[in-house]
Amino acid sequence: RAGVIYTLDGTATFGMRAGRYRLWAGRGFEYGLTETTFELEAGASKEIALKLRREVQTPGLVACDTHLHTHQFARHGDASLVERLITIAGEGIELPISTEHDQHIDYTAEANRIGAAKHFTPVLGCEVTTQLGHFNSFPIVAGSAPAQHQLRPWPQIFENIFATPGVRVAILNHPRDLHAGFRPLDPAHFDAETGQFTDGRELKANGLEVINSGAQQSDPMQLVHDWMALLRSGHKISAVGSSDSHTVNFAIVGQARTYLPCADDDPSQIDVDAAVDAFLSGKTHVSFGLLTLLERADDAITVKVLGPGWTRASKLTLFVDGKTVDEITIPEAIGKNVGHKLEKTWSLVQLGISGNERHFLVAVAEGPGITEPWSRMMPPYQSNTPIYKPYVMGISPAVWLDAH
Repeated sequence: RAGVIYTLDGTATFGMRAGRYRLWAGRGFEYGLTETTFELEAGASKEIALKLRREVQTPGLVACDTHLHTHQFARHGDASLVERLITIAGEGIELPISTEHDQHIDYTAEANRIGAAKHFTPVLGCEVTTQLGHFNSFPIVAGSAPAQHQLRPWPQIFENIFATPGVRVAILNHPRDLHAGFRPLDPAHFDAETGQFTDGRELKANGLEVINSGAQQSDPMQLVHDWMALLRSGHKISAVGSSDSHTVNFAIVGQARTYLPCADDDPSQIDVDAAVDAFLSGKTHVSFGLLTLLERADDAITVKVLGPGWTRASKLTLFVDGKTVDEITIPEAIGKNVGHKLEKTWSLVQLGISGNERHFLVAVAEGPGITEPWSRMMPPYQSNTPIYKPYVMGISPAVWLDAH
């Protein structure tokens, strides 16, 4: 594609017109960025060696993109299946979910054929594209028929999705976008304060896209608040970050991603059942240029913000039951740190939490977005304002504090 090359083995040979160029190299969120400038004369050749460094350490966390397409099967975008597999490897996604619209496309055979299989463990899924919302479902037993996508209302839709052999996860995709005249979390039938559907509708999905980097929201916190409202109302639902990529470089694979606690020593042998167990237990870390970890130790809560040197954290907000209890401005010199950007500890007493109540905590780190060509971010898909301000974000799992 214009201005970008993905390579499966770290080497590439390509032709260019004579001129002066600036070249960047990267490998997704966990790696740094290296660059150089060079001049190329007509008829000349040049060999350039660039070295990448791992900057974000994620032992025991598997990088997952739950929303992936190709032009070859979805019929929009520009990526072939081979290109999709190379971009998955190039961006460091270890657990890619194939989610073509209403069809089952297994990545396994083609990944083996081109030598990409050592980089990731492919999972068969499907985007069930109904008139009442789009739902990514996985894992699916190979050879199964796709779920019916013309059913309605929601009870029939969810029953049919979970009847697909193997399926344990159903994610409500881009929940505030309008498709086929329907917006799943429309204020007309969803109360964003209580997390309840005012028309009696019952959401059976166990995942919610809070960041879709291919279809962003004008207000980056809107879906985060929606998710926390659903948790308050008793929904057992995990936050999800994904790319919804149909393309090689217009919407970048893994730009938004979900980290799952699971053994990742060999990315080609990820335990899919263990990863799904982690998803269903709510242990999803949503990463969009930052990664936020929230841990409890005795009577204290510690938050860590991680990220490569090419992103910056500028703000950290701590929520209890969806309400802000602390907001920290991160100095630029600290927020630009490589790898470990911030660590902060609160006692439960400081947060006004007693041991006799049940609460959940969420930490959200934010920062300015990327406008450079090596990771340019897409504007909102269905914008409600002409103003677009790119951002990066890291959202922790909801950590529950139980009375006992």
